[in-house]
Amino acid sequence: MKTKKGQLSIFLIVGFVAVMIVAFLLIMKEDNFAPFKKTSTTPLDTHIKLCEEQAAECLLYRLGATSGKLIFTPGVLPGFGEMEGNARRYTKNTPQECFAFDKFPGQEITINGLTPNLQLNHQNLRVEFVNDIITKEEGQERRAADQMVKVPVRYQAMYDDAVQLRNAQETDVPATHVPLYNHVFDVQIIEEEKAPLFILTDPETKIRNQFYQFYFTRE
Repeated sequence: MKTKKGQLSIFLIVGFVAVMIVAFLLIMKEDNFAPFKKTSTTPLDTHIKLCEEQAAECLLYRLGATSGKLIFTPGVLPGFGEMEGNARRYTKNTPQECFAFDKFPGQEITINGLTPNLQLNHQNLRVEFVNDIITKEEGQERRAADQMVKVPVRYQAMYDDAVQLRNAQETDVPATHVPLYNHVFDVQIIEEEKAPLFILTDPETKIRNQFYQFYFTRE
C-alpha cells in the first residue's frame, strides 16, 4: 500500500512540473513578456559605438583646450579628481547628442541612460560605456551592447608635467629648464597680458590628424 502511495505521489509531482513548463512556454510567447534577444553585434551597436568614440575624442580635445575644466578658455589647473569628475559628466551626456535613431525605423528604442566607467592614465583614455538602451523589434526586446573605447592619448602624463611647470613658478628656474617626469612632450610658452600661456604638445599622438596639445596658465 505504501508503494502505491509513493508511486502516486511521484506521478503527481511529474504532472505538476509538466503543467508548469507548458504554462511558462505559453507565457513566453506573449508579446508583453518577450525575452531579451541575444544577438551578435548589430548596426545599432555599431552606431552607438561610433557616437561614443566621437564623444571620447571630443572630451580629450576639450580637456586639452580648457586645462581640464571643460568650460571657457585655458586657465589654472584643477585637481585631478575634479577633472575626472568633469570628464565623467561629459561622457555621460555627450554621446546622446550624436544618436540618430531615426535611421532605424523598424525598431522602438528607449534610452534609459548610459554609465561611463572612465580611466585616464599614462598610456591612454579608457571608457567602458554601460548602455542601458533597450530596442524592441518584432515583439522581441534586446539591450544594446556595452562598448569599450580606447584613445591613445597620454593625458595623465601631460597633466603631471603641467603640475611640475605650474609649481616651478615659485623658483628662479626658467620653465623651459624644469625637469619633467616625462621627457617626450614639447613645451611652448606664450607671453600673455595676464599670465603666460603654457602649451604641452605630444609629438607622438594625434587626434583627427592634429598633434594632441594641453593648454594651461599658472595663475
